[in-house]
Amino acid sequence: MKCLSEDILELYLDGEMLRTAADVVYQHLSICESCRNRRDKLVSFQERITRIFKSESLIHEAERVVASPITDMPTSEQITEWLESDMCPATDGCIVEHDGICSHGYVSWLKYLGLV
Repeated sequence: MKCLSEDILELYLDGEMLRTAADVVYQHLSICESCRNRRDKLVSFQERITRIFKSESLIHEAERVVASPITDMPTSEQITEWLESDMCPATDGCIVEHDGICSHGYVSWLKYLGLV
């Protein structure tokens, strides 16, 4: 008999097969050590993933990140100053190259802020 594919094993483990198909897989697993080993590895992997997602430290870290304020956001006054500054005139209508300078030779506000 041909070994089971990963997709079939996953469907079987997830309980997403018709009963008759699941019975065929069960019978195959009872005689095929290779497929049993692959099934056991999949079960182990699924259990590890479940533990990770249910981990208290992961839950607390996610809550901390969501609850933490963004402290380095510029004020609207700072943004206006940056856009109107003579330091970075390439702000309106210029296509800025990857180096942060427009085709006219002006530095963009993205480069001025150190973002490019």
